[in-house]
Parts: sequence; C-alpha cells; structure tokens
Amino acid sequence: MKRSKYYVRVMRPTFHRAIFTVEASSERMALRSALERAGQLTDEEWAHQEAEREQPIIEIALSEEEAEGTSSELIAFLQDVQYAYALLQADLAEGDGNFIAPT
Repeated sequence: MKRSKYYVRVMRPTFHRAIFTVEASSERMALRSALERAGQLTDEEWAHQEAEREQPIIEIALSEEEAEGTSSELIAFLQDVQYAYALLQADLAEGDGNFIAPT
C-alpha cells in the first residue's frame, strides 16, 4: 500500500474558569464587573485557574498530492487558514443553554 504525506492542522480548545465575588446594584452590573475583573487577569493568573481541556479537533488535512507548493509554503498556508468557533453553553442538568457567536 502506497503511503502519502499529509499536512494536518490540529486545535485543542482549553476552557479556563475563574470565580469572582462582586458587589453591584443589579445582575447586569455584577456581570459587567466580573468581566472587567476577568479582563485584568494576566496570562499567568489564568494559567492558575481551573482548566478543562477538550479533545483535539482536526481543522484541516491536506495530502501532498492534492497540495501545490513546497513544504514551507504548505505549512505557511495551514498557519494562515482562518477558523472561528462558536460556543454552545449548555446546562446539562436543566437541558437549556445559549449559543455564543464568535467575535
């Protein structure tokens, strides 16, 4: 059986969670305050938060036969491919949730 070379780009989503206690005059203001505090966390501080890693996802696979260009051009192409991910935030116990569109 003939073997071929493939160029594959894989992504592994990671979700970090932080818990804040805020004082506010309304739920809307509490959410705003929590988002502001989350925006102030450094990458190092986020790294210390609870993290949940999902299984890797194949974004794109390109066989050498169907691709054009040199290896370095193909790798550059794979780096430039733009993907966006939407999130479905679901409460598994209640069976409801929200669709969160990418920015």
